[in-house]
Amino acid sequence: MAAISVVVLMVVLAAAVDVSAWGAPAHQAIAEVAQMHIGPRARSALARILQATDDLPPGALAAIAAWPDEIRRRQSDGTVGEGWSPADVREADRFNRDHPTNGLWHFVNLPLGASGYPADETSPRNSLHAFVSPDDIVHALRASIAVLESPTAPADFSKSQAVRWLVHLVADVHQPMHVSAGYYDTTAPGFEAGPVRIDDPQRAAKAGVFSDRGGNGLLFAPPSSPMDPKNLHAAWDSCLPAVVAGSRCNAPAQPHAELARRLGERLTSTAIAGAGTEGDHHLWPAAWVSDSLRLAVASGAYDVRLGGGRVDGGSRRAIEAIVTAPSAEAYARSRSAAAAGQLAKAAVRLAALLDAIEWR
Repeated sequence: MAAISVVVLMVVLAAAVDVSAWGAPAHQAIAEVAQMHIGPRARSALARILQATDDLPPGALAAIAAWPDEIRRRQSDGTVGEGWSPADVREADRFNRDHPTNGLWHFVNLPLGASGYPADETSPRNSLHAFVSPDDIVHALRASIAVLESPTAPADFSKSQAVRWLVHLVADVHQPMHVSAGYYDTTAPGFEAGPVRIDDPQRAAKAGVFSDRGGNGLLFAPPSSPMDPKNLHAAWDSCLPAVVAGSRCNAPAQPHAELARRLGERLTSTAIAGAGTEGDHHLWPAAWVSDSLRLAVASGAYDVRLGGGRVDGGSRRAIEAIVTAPSAEAYARSRSAAAAGQLAKAAVRLAALLDAIEWR
């Protein structure tokens, strides 16, 4: 991926710290349901790329769905993924060396007042120019599609890796806090007592306005249960999928099978048709960002009461604040329907994209 400018890099790196994604069970469930809905052409291509066989065995997509998060943890703290062989470790280290900014590929942090992902993102005159980059989730999805539609893959990005990234990022792009962020003027009177969110992109790009890193900086006030999410982003990543699966918020070691079953039940012919995306599939990633951004606004993903605002000491362009209301439990309960819709929509659209790709 192309190098990004220093100005844009400062903006996106501020949001890259401690950014997770849908938890592994959610990624696996989305992939599992998508695999049940893909056609024979995509199934054959995926079997060839992932298994070097003629047909795709059950669970094949679920098994690779969390790999981009695993290699990011490998890059940040040296973690070895569960069940990794020495060859898997070497592959992860090589990919991280070849693509050191791949942690940025999981998100784009648009202000909530943005109309959507910009069509002319390269223009400095666009008010969203400071919030997009060649390393954001839209460009990463486009790059993965390009690899899969090319006769030969580049030496540093195999077709198998492209499948893993595509499966993972289609899920991420439907997590509303992976396409949005709250922005706050740290110089405004009263910022410490109660940060006030700025949604307008032009105001959000001004000096002194810092990001909450997609809700990572909005911390639920103690006391809280050990099972409660620590911040708004974590509520969407792990708590809400667990609730959708009929479990407790952030229940430990939750398997993906029950979530996959419940998502599958939602996929009626009407629901599948409603999640469809028209036009050229190369343009779908940007359209999905715009759709998830609208969902973030409609669901009130950032609509919380804040206190204790401060500039995050670990980043020059990020803030932290305490969510004084609602409680983590009340927040999750009121957003569970929106989360269920996004998880199901991700499965439908992943299957559609796999069917639309011109496999080579």
